Amino acid sequence: MSVIIMDPCNYTKAGIEYYFNGKKKTGTKVYDIDDLSCLSSVFIEKKPQVVFLNEEAFIHNEEYCFEVKKMTSKYKNTLFIIFMSVDLSFMGHWLWVRNNVLITSKALPLEGLNRLLADYRDYNSPYSDELKFPVFSLSCSECCVLQMWAAGCSTEQISRMMNIKIKTVFSHKSNINIKIKATNKHTMFHIIRIINSITSGVSVKGCPALSSFHPRRSLEESK
Repeated sequence: MSVIIMDPCNYTKAGIEYYFNGKKKTGTKVYDIDDLSCLSSVFIEKKPQVVFLNEEAFIHNEEYCFEVKKMTSKYKNTLFIIFMSVDLSFMGHWLWVRNNVLITSKALPLEGLNRLLADYRDYNSPYSDELKFPVFSLSCSECCVLQMWAAGCSTEQISRMMNIKIKTVFSHKSNINIKIKATNKHTMFHIIRIINSITSGVSVKGCPALSSFHPRRSLEESK
């Protein structure tokens, strides 16, 4: 097994290296890279099965975001674990945003990492063409609510513009939070920003014309 780590925190790198090497996981090679611009060449040489990326490695650079997006799309059988750079209210959770991409915090418990890697090995077996995990997605109505919510619209405004009851808006907001596993709006928009940076956007079920969703204005306002 080959693993790549890109994280500015030496403690994080040391912890991941110890997880794989300290526990004497035979056959696992861990590589530490400092520059995302060389990720493509490292992929070709090392052929990693798992990549740990801190969002700070790409989130502020559009070219790096595009590079990560390209890599996650090209190497579908590589598991990309994206660490949020700030501790918000996502402690110990993870969110699958694509079949091979998940977002989590550094508070991910060891049992959680064990489970993720075990699932990865199962789904990435010779009997499976690619990873198949429950990917985060929204309904058309939830997508519309999120778009207006993120743009700064109040619950009453969303209710009026969508011609639905206020309690229905609250229900959609609650469902969005539950799906994202966020406990506050700041965390939710932060996660959405990461998703939009390295994918084509949030997956939307039941709307072929809206296969992805980019509330760009809202993401800038939520910084």
